[in-house]
This record gives sequence, structure tokens and C-alpha cells, in this order.
Amino acid sequence: MGFRLSTDEGPRVVPVLQVLIPGRPVAKGRPRFHRKTGRAITPKRTREYEKFCAMCAKMAMSQSGMIAPLEGGVGLRVTALFARPKHVGKAHKLWGRPGRVPLTGGGGYPDLSNVIKAIEDALQGVVFCDDRQVCLIEGARLYCAVEDDPAVLVEVWRVE
Repeated sequence: MGFRLSTDEGPRVVPVLQVLIPGRPVAKGRPRFHRKTGRAITPKRTREYEKFCAMCAKMAMSQSGMIAPLEGGVGLRVTALFARPKHVGKAHKLWGRPGRVPLTGGGGYPDLSNVIKAIEDALQGVVFCDDRQVCLIEGARLYCAVEDDPAVLVEVWRVE
């Protein structure tokens, strides 16, 4: 997994920032429409998660010395890490696998695309000016390694 770095065939990408968002990843909730005003209302859980993600991004920016949001093309690599099931029997695909394992199927886990959308919206105005700047996205939905806790790992790249 990874972007192609500085080849003649594709864009040149430069790593800028890494953000760790602890806790279980939350998907972007569907907006609800108010009948009288016709306005879309984002669910409270999504709003709170986006505020938390923005706070984590601001902390990462201050630690890396980044002052202002990026301008120009941006790439994102989003890795959503979910907790392993409490009981893993011998027939389960996680049996005996200590590292990260791709999470396939449902099982009450949110769609990867909705998790990425929540992260994009949270970083908008903080790490980059507008989510229209995002031109490369790479995502993964995985079970945590045995020693890890649930989290979202975000890498931000400047595309030149």
C-alpha cells in the first residue's frame, strides 16, 4: 500500500503530517432535513467526532510545526483500526494472527467510505482549506494488531 513517489507517470507526493485519532472510528452520519426550514442537520455523534478529529489534527500540526492549512492538491491515507472480537475461535480468520488483518464483511462495522468522509470533513479548514483539494485517497479498514487499540491513522500528503 502506498502512493507512487515522484515518477514520470504520476503526481509527486510529499508527506506532510501524520494524525492519530484514538478511539473507535465513527462513520459520517446521514443528514436529516428539517421540514420547516429545509436545512440539513448533521447527527450529533458525527459533529462531536469531527470536532475531536479536528482537535487531534491541530495537536499534530502544532507538534510538526505546521502553521496554516495546506493549499493545492492533497492526498490522504486513512487507516481505520477496529477492535478485535473478544472471543476468537480456531475457525475464525484472526486465529493465530498477531498483526493487523483486513476487516471484510459487515458485523456492525461502518463503511470505509463513510469513515473517510468524516475524516475529510473534520480536517477541512484545519489541515487543508477545502475538501475539494483532496485528489488522492487511500484507505484501509483493519482489525487492530493484538497490542493496538482502536484508532484512525491519517497521513496527509501534498501533491505536486
